[in-house]
Amino acid sequence: MLSRIKYPLITFLLSFAVLFFFYHTVILSPNDYIFSASGDGIKNYYTYLFHAKYDTSFWEFGGMNYPYGENIVYTDAHPLLSWILQNLGLADYGVGILNLLMLLSFPIASVVLFKILQHYKVNLVWSILAAIAITYMAPQLFRMSGHYALSYTFAIPLIWYLLIKTYHSGRQLIWSGIIALYLLLFFFTHPYLGIIMAFLAIFFWIIRAITERKDKKKALYFFLLIGVQIALPFIIFQGLVTLNDTHVGRSNNPAGFFYYHSDWKSILVPHSGPMNYFIRLFEIKLSKWETWSYIGFSSIVFGIFSLVYVLKRRSQFAFKKLLGTELFSFMIAAYLILLFSFCFPLKYDFLRGIVELFGPLKQFRVLGRFSWIFFYVGVVFVIVILHRIKERNAKPQWISALFFAGIAFYFVEAYPAHSGLSKVISAQKNEFKKEHLTDDLSETITFVEKGNYDAILFLPFTHMSSEIIMMLGEEEANHDALLMSYHTNTPLLNSISSRMSVDEAIEFNNLFSPEFIHKSICEKIGYDKKIALVKNHNALNLQELKMIWSSEEIFGNETYKVYDFDLEKWNGSFYRDQIVEEASQAQPLRDGWKSTDSSTWFIHESFDSLGGEIFFDGTGAKSDVKHGIDIVYSFECEEEEETNYTASFWYYAGVDRPDVSAFVERKFNNGADATWENSCLISESYFIVDYWCYVELAFEVTPETELINIILSGNGSEQPYILDEFFLRKTTEKALFRTTQRGRNGEEYLIYNNYWIKK
Repeated sequence: MLSRIKYPLITFLLSFAVLFFFYHTVILSPNDYIFSASGDGIKNYYTYLFHAKYDTSFWEFGGMNYPYGENIVYTDAHPLLSWILQNLGLADYGVGILNLLMLLSFPIASVVLFKILQHYKVNLVWSILAAIAITYMAPQLFRMSGHYALSYTFAIPLIWYLLIKTYHSGRQLIWSGIIALYLLLFFFTHPYLGIIMAFLAIFFWIIRAITERKDKKKALYFFLLIGVQIALPFIIFQGLVTLNDTHVGRSNNPAGFFYYHSDWKSILVPHSGPMNYFIRLFEIKLSKWETWSYIGFSSIVFGIFSLVYVLKRRSQFAFKKLLGTELFSFMIAAYLILLFSFCFPLKYDFLRGIVELFGPLKQFRVLGRFSWIFFYVGVVFVIVILHRIKERNAKPQWISALFFAGIAFYFVEAYPAHSGLSKVISAQKNEFKKEHLTDDLSETITFVEKGNYDAILFLPFTHMSSEIIMMLGEEEANHDALLMSYHTNTPLLNSISSRMSVDEAIEFNNLFSPEFIHKSICEKIGYDKKIALVKNHNALNLQELKMIWSSEEIFGNETYKVYDFDLEKWNGSFYRDQIVEEASQAQPLRDGWKSTDSSTWFIHESFDSLGGEIFFDGTGAKSDVKHGIDIVYSFECEEEEETNYTASFWYYAGVDRPDVSAFVERKFNNGADATWENSCLISESYFIVDYWCYVELAFEVTPETELINIILSGNGSEQPYILDEFFLRKTTEKALFRTTQRGRNGEEYLIYNNYWIKK
């Protein structure tokens, strides 16, 4: 027994020594630090800890999106680990446990890679050194700064090793059951990582079935293994999620498939280390950091050397035998998955329709992560080939020298990344321990905790991401809101999650609609609920300020203020009634519009003449594809003095994501350069009716203004967009009213300055 674990233990200890060298500060006090206090980092600690400490259901997360909550799988909350902590009562140590698991995954990965290299007959010294070197070059390193559930470096090597054991075992169904359980555990850790590992298994068994196709029974058996190893755990996981997900209207069209994909620079271009000097020297642009999977300069040298060596001595090598080996099958599988991570060939315009046709493909939001498989398999492959060349060579010493120099350079390249990351992850004290909070935040938390509130609404407000409708808020406010929620055991109306219900997201955006708009979410929260409205020192938008002005301040210090939020007052009918009364006194103007002043000026473009199957009102709407710059409306200016205007229109979010901004472009008659003013991100619309987003832009026309263009600006995705009911008026003139040509879903509306108000 001792002899079997001796060298794996040596590998573990040596790898741990490297780990301790970089990360000893955190290892010695794992519960005292959080690896990130912003963005996804603080959110992923929060969801994991809140669920472990306060939630009573495995499936429902109650910390955000009040009153709806959220399904735990969509919160990146380590569902399985948080459930284990919940049942063991270890939530207060959750930060330290998670931190140690992320760090210990490095030496564990080294042991697994050692076992793989040993399986391929690489000698002990090479196996130990290469395993450790590969581990500390691993691309998942940077996930420790935020995407914690994706950071486990042992995950992909271990599925590879289990596939090796299955292929060579006489008990393949037993090993397949182990793989199925392993994948199921990772589906309940992070589904994305589970799917990445599943891809390796699927591609490997398909390639083996093709390689051994002469034995039809064996080839069919490999497909049976896919069913047991991959299909079974996926069906169990997806079935359980579907059965326990009470939230309807999730987006099936996430962003990123055609954007966050890898390329050859992701694999071959260093993002840190000494070789990065040449990248900067030649001004080579790095790939998006989400796609980084750099294999290392040493791997490139090993690969080029091995290729040249083998081609020059090709008569000495049995290529046909090599092509049939299990290792080569893994390499082909990794290469095909690498092409998928490149979005090849689907990224080309003439094939994009395939992605739209097969909706599940677009669920892979960050294709670049699939390149991680190529990192592990590709680097091991070149080292195995180099080792076999050494064994065949009459003078192996110089090849060994090349190997040891390469191993040393792996560590030289890895050093800056780990050195920098070690400083980052030990810079922030664990704020989920009250003693590490600022005095102002601690004081505010104590006040809110004593108030026994049902929920907290924190401003600036964030509610993301349904991938379609969202409110982005401020990073600092998100940090404060999450800590306040955790320390008071009080849910937030705010939310940061993924693939949220679009219907729920719309209701939260509409909570910030003008005072004359009915806000249906108020009834769903309940007027009897006690809501704490909290703000920090970040600037607020107009609607957030109105929310503050309508509430009573009950606490304040230099950084935070707390208000009693009166839902009934915020959703009252006073302003609505005033508008209805004014509309009743309005006189006809033209095109169905009325006003209390017959001289009121306006332009209304209904787009009815354009026709179409989807329109907001009337019989038609403007539709096109996103070119990057699209003009909604233009009008020539002849003003002799400064005049304020308000332009508005309705944009349909049901055909593609409203991932565009609206701008006012002003052109001048005096030769000055045109300007872009007053931008509005349509996905953050504060008033939405039946997936139609209200867009409003205010601007000023001066005597020097020659032309005004209302523009949509986006990423030029060539995806369709639809907009309707363009309206332009002078801001200071009397309001305009119109009765709808038809109701919406059985509801009648009064149109007030292009706002649609339910009667």
